[in-house]
Amino acid sequence: MGAVLNKKDPKVAGALAFVAGPLGFLYVGWRYAVAATAVFVSVIGLSVFLLPIPSWLMYVNLPVFAFLAYRTCETINGFSEAEQYRSAVASNTLPVAVFAMTSALPLLGAVNAGVFGITTAFSQFTGGNLQGALIMALLITPLFVAVNFVLGAIVAAGIDHVFSRVAPTAPRHIFPPVIRLGAKG
Repeated sequence: MGAVLNKKDPKVAGALAFVAGPLGFLYVGWRYAVAATAVFVSVIGLSVFLLPIPSWLMYVNLPVFAFLAYRTCETINGFSEAEQYRSAVASNTLPVAVFAMTSALPLLGAVNAGVFGITTAFSQFTGGNLQGALIMALLITPLFVAVNFVLGAIVAAGIDHVFSRVAPTAPRHIFPPVIRLGAKG
């Protein structure tokens, strides 16, 4: 009885995000592309500015973008299939798109930390420092992954909290946060 959104193929969404990063979300919707670009460019840009991260690390994020685009597309399609018209229409708003993008920040932080740690361990190994490589791979990298996951969740919760204040009626159930900072609903 309400308008059903056009279904998008999750595989196509994932493939486009894998190739084009945040711009691949244009297939899902322009709001998702804007939110992905704003959230990820600012977070990744800040990370590169604060830490000595190699530029090739941005390509490691492409599988995360593909996973997020696939999952986002499946979620939105699910509302149309279940005839949840309000949720389907609400999923096409900028706050919900931001919530979808911030839900991936912990994963993005963990993946980046893991790849960075593994490449550092490999570099130490090829340089002849077996003990340093093992410590980096087995102790420091898992700790770094956990810390970056938590930091990603905190940053995501902060962004979600700001958007919940700006758009208090935006539905949170579509892409729920990893943690909540005083946001209702």
